[in-house]
Order: sequence, then structure tokens, then C-alpha cells
Amino acid sequence: MLSPNAVPGSAHALLVEDDPVTREFLCETLLGAGWQVESAEDVGDAIAKARRRPPALVLCDLRLPDGDAFDVARLLGLDPGTGSAPRPFAVALSAELDAQTRASLHRAGFGIVLAKPVSVSDLLASLAGAPPNAQSSAGDDGERPVLDDDDALSVCGDVRTVETLRALLATELPAALAAIRDAARSGDHARLAGTLHRLRSASGFCGATAFSAALAKTHMQARGNPISQDVAHVLAQGEALLQRLAIRSGG
Repeated sequence: MLSPNAVPGSAHALLVEDDPVTREFLCETLLGAGWQVESAEDVGDAIAKARRRPPALVLCDLRLPDGDAFDVARLLGLDPGTGSAPRPFAVALSAELDAQTRASLHRAGFGIVLAKPVSVSDLLASLAGAPPNAQSSAGDDGERPVLDDDDALSVCGDVRTVETLRALLATELPAALAAIRDAARSGDHARLAGTLHRLRSASGFCGATAFSAALAKTHMQARGNPISQDVAHVLAQGEALLQRLAIRSGG
């Protein structure tokens, strides 16, 4: 596996991320650092693009619509024990990380494992070989603001990026909230957990701290069944966020 600081900044990077807000943020960050970036939204698309044009760097979300980062690692031969070479330098990202998952990702061939949302400075520092700052998990959202500009700027680095990502989130959010309602009514735990997970990443990049905290709490309960009554709180926070985003955009 290549070290990221041995790879020229103009080299090809493959970004594998299904959430449009997160994908936009990561793509802009890599482009700003001089990478040539190609993006994929699922495992199949990622593998097809990697075979057409082998990347020097792979950034991959843990959970994807048709699989996960472990599938990407296996199909690209990232595991050092496979003997395939050369291998791209690989970075895994997830809004949910525990010690066991982190260790498994490292064994699968990911040189760096980062918690989302990751700031511009932490991502670039990681690619330069420096250890990232510890990422704290969201807790009680009782006193958290609907939109925290300072938090968003600390992650994204500049106002233009924050505004772009918030516009994407405002577009995505109505359908996502509808999906949460439908999944809760039908008892579809897998769909509920997947939607909560995707929104948690996106909201973290936008400084939607209260919504992100509500998502984190409800997602952990949804995974364990039965579906939590906190879904109602997530929906309320989501509607409040939509209203604030509309006010900010002048809509």
C-alpha cells in the first residue's frame, strides 16, 4: 500500500460515498488539495471505475447501498495479505465507529479510519500522515442549536462550502424525512437505520447539531429493535432544520 505522502497531489482519487452532501464536501476538499477526483455512489460503480482507471487513493464510506467498505476492500485487493500490488492508499469513513469496526477496517486494508463528520484540516492532515483529532460522538441535543455556524465552519473550512452543503441538505431532507415516517409506520428497521445513518453524516457537515444528535440517539435504538418513539423527535428536529435552512436561503 502506498503512503499518502508518497503520492503526488495531482494523482487520481476515487471517492465512494452515497450521501450527496458528504460526497460534495469530500470531493471539494480533495480537489482543493490538488487531487483528480472521480466519485462513485455504491460498490459496483466504485469497482467498475477503479478497474477502468486505477486510483492512487480511495476514500470509502463504511455503509453503501449495495454493500460496504469491506466489499470494496476485498474487490480491490486492499488487504496486504492478498499479495496484489500496487494497491491504492485507502481511507474509510463512517458516522458510526467502535473499536472493533475500526480494527476490522484496518485489517481489511484501510490505512486510515476516520469518524464523520471529519474537518478539512483533519482529513488533509491524515492524508499527510498526521493523526487526526479525536472525533466525539453526538450526545444529548437538549441545548444544541438548530444550525451552528461555528461548528460547520470548523468542519468545512469556509463559508462557501457550508452554504453549498446546506443547500444540498435542504434538497435532500424532505424525501429523507418522508422515508423515516414510512419506515417507522411499517416497522422497516433496516430502511430506518440506513436513512438515519446517511442523514447523520450530512447533518454533521452542515452544523445541524441538534438534528445530528437526535439522529445518533435514535439510530442506535433502531438498530436494536423495536423502533424507538424518539423517531418523532427526529422528525420534529428535521422540520425545524428545514425551516431554518429555508430562512437562511431566503426561501
